[in-house]
Amino acid sequence: MSASNWAFSAAASAANGRATNGHAGTTLDVELWICLDFEWTCDDGEQRKVHAEEGEIIEFSFAVYDAKAGRVACEGQHYCKNIRTPITDFCVDLTGITQEKLENAGTLQDALLALESALATKGLVGRPLCAVAHGSADLELMLPSNCRALGLEVPGVLRRYVDLREATQSHLEASGVRGVRASSLRQICDALNVEMIGEEHCGLDDSWMVLLALQELLKAGANLHFIDLDAERRNFASSEPCDYGNCWEQKLCL
Repeated sequence: MSASNWAFSAAASAANGRATNGHAGTTLDVELWICLDFEWTCDDGEQRKVHAEEGEIIEFSFAVYDAKAGRVACEGQHYCKNIRTPITDFCVDLTGITQEKLENAGTLQDALLALESALATKGLVGRPLCAVAHGSADLELMLPSNCRALGLEVPGVLRRYVDLREATQSHLEASGVRGVRASSLRQICDALNVEMIGEEHCGLDDSWMVLLALQELLKAGANLHFIDLDAERRNFASSEPCDYGNCWEQKLCL
């Protein structure tokens, strides 16, 4: 069952999105939350055909939650044709995306333009917004590296985000909850009493799960910290270098 076809819970209409900017220490009203999930080429085992830092985004999906209206404003699922790396058996088993499915797919640029177009529609344009992703890999590693490879700019709306994993773990700790794992998307949903729907590692379904988990955090008044990627990049440039491959392996979480 596709999450986009799932009956949207009445409880979803609760929460107004007010979050804390961890860098500036100020509060900012967020009305639109861009809940994202990407799938990318990958492999497993010792003889990998695709290494961590080589992954290409093959599905770019989003669901935009209008916290002020208490409804989902729009969604998008865009397949991106792989150019530099193969679709491995491991990737097919994980994501369900085959080479045949990508035969007539568009490009990452097409997907970024589709998101831009969605956010420019009447009722959405000009409103305060923030991205949300499960973990750091999608927006801190995969999107920047793919954009660099294609000569694209990462859109400004995707250079500041809330890490759902970090936000959930911080909320559980602040709430006095101990001994509950909240790392994978399924664990996060279990910890927040959100029913998992759709197929894991389907980008659109996972985007909806990020959205539903975010709603629970907003309803609970969780303290959400923005990650400013431009500021992080400046800090990283002035810090001690790390082994490139190890950094990727540590941050990636499929």
